[in-house]
Amino acid sequence: MLLAQNNIIVPINNSEPALYAIMNPISGSFDLMGNEERQLLKNLKKTLLTRPQFASYLLERGYAYRDAAAEQRAISQAYAAFKEEIKNSQVQLMLVPTYGCNLACTYCFQHGVDDRPVLITREVVDAFFEYAKTNFSNRTQKPFITLFGGEPLVNSPAQRAIIEYIVDRCASESYELAAVTNGYDFVEYADLLSKASIKEIQFTLDGSRATHDSRRATANRKGTFDRVVAGIDKAISLGMPVNLRSVVDLENIEDLVSLATFAENRGWLNLPPERFKTQIGRNYELFECYAK
Repeated sequence: MLLAQNNIIVPINNSEPALYAIMNPISGSFDLMGNEERQLLKNLKKTLLTRPQFASYLLERGYAYRDAAAEQRAISQAYAAFKEEIKNSQVQLMLVPTYGCNLACTYCFQHGVDDRPVLITREVVDAFFEYAKTNFSNRTQKPFITLFGGEPLVNSPAQRAIIEYIVDRCASESYELAAVTNGYDFVEYADLLSKASIKEIQFTLDGSRATHDSRRATANRKGTFDRVVAGIDKAISLGMPVNLRSVVDLENIEDLVSLATFAENRGWLNLPPERFKTQIGRNYELFECYAK
């Protein structure tokens, strides 16, 4: 009997008595264990003799294998299943209309990108759709297109014109369309986006109003919470699937309960999962934010 080489074991901070999380990405198993079980993992030969029931549990969950050949079979099977899933999954094609943005989030990972609001041209959009047709037309599922940025939905005449051109291309060529937006100008774009088949609109709220506005404000420090909430309500009213994302770090993790309560009171959590889901995102600037 041998311990799986892919186990990930992490101590739970400030747990009393000590707790550890164990996860195996091959089997997909996840458990919490105490210090006694942690020590048993370190001496499997003894564990097999003294705690056969625990040893059987390790085998069942994929934290241990009878021999190296059994482990390799499990890895090969997991990889084959992964390749099959990828082959049959819908490809997401990202289209960035601009790296310009109307917010100044404290943790933005695109600080170093030239912030002049240069917009994509129609010629580049045409080339993008030609690329999609040439390279992905033979897949079992047609790809979907996601608008990304920067902020793809800034309500300026020039940006609105290029987004309308993209939406019209998606509608005429039967591509599902998604958008990753800060939500600030979403209400102004909602009817335009409705011309296409919307796969998902991802919004970000980082907590209750005060917490969110302290992290995701405009360049002149104007709060954005209320406009984002209005955007989410608008998307829901139009039947667009919503993915509500929170960027979580030490500054706001304790406020997530308040956000969950707000979402519940708003009625969002009563929607079916295909209409409303949530997602935890990470702060890409952790070293910069917490090195102080």
